[in-house]
Amino acid sequence: SAIDVLRSEHEASDRKLEAELDVALMRMRRASDKEELNKALETSLDLLNQIQQGYRNLHAGAVEVAEKHPANVQAMMDSLRVTLLKFYRAMPREAYEEARAFIDGAAAGKTQQKLPLTEEGQGSGGDATTDATGETETTESPSASAADAGAGGTLADEEEDLSA
Repeated sequence: SAIDVLRSEHEASDRKLEAELDVALMRMRRASDKEELNKALETSLDLLNQIQQGYRNLHAGAVEVAEKHPANVQAMMDSLRVTLLKFYRAMPREAYEEARAFIDGAAAGKTQQKLPLTEEGQGSGGDATTDATGETETTESPSASAADAGAGGTLADEEEDLSA
């Protein structure tokens, strides 16, 4: 992963800086005078600052990678979706619905539109179809006719309607 790459790069540079720090600390221990000791101390402090900055950079890089993670997951899911759609030779739901609406609307020059609600707040339960001449024809949906039949009709009435 990206964080592993960052960590391995950091560890390589950190090992180098740690080795240099060991040498600088050894010089401090073996310093024969104050001037040599101060020079080794300055080198050691500089190396410690570089090591600290390396850890800060590692942290910032890891946070940046972590913040990108949700977008990476989404991109992976999108890629998987496309792969599966190709494998099964399917089309995305959105494209299917658009194509289906176009086909339904283009059939015989008719377009579908829902009828407005009535005063009681209920639709007529049907669709209005307008053909190329501008004439409107209303058809009831199966759920609306079933609701109307259940409201006052009997089973015999429904069978009679079906046979007619």
